[in-house]
Amino acid sequence: MIYIKEILIENYINSLKIDDLKNYAKNNNIYLNEKDAIVILDTAKKYWKIVYKGNPNEVFKLLKEKIDIKTYEKVIELYNLYKKEMN
Repeated sequence: MIYIKEILIENYINSLKIDDLKNYAKNNNIYLNEKDAIVILDTAKKYWKIVYKGNPNEVFKLLKEKIDIKTYEKVIELYNLYKKEMN
């Protein structure tokens, strides 16, 4: 069963552009190069449901292999912060 919350999240994620991601990252002291921004955005759009509902470890493993390690660490830090706030 699809919940309205999931539809809203999916619509929001699908509407995101590279500049949206870069601005969000910058506001959180993460400075993305173009390659990392594209990889993060593509990963978010493709795997958001797994990260939201399931076990995101495999998604994070893929991400870790494709982006700068310091950027990856900041992404994980933000994820853990928001996950803690949601629980």
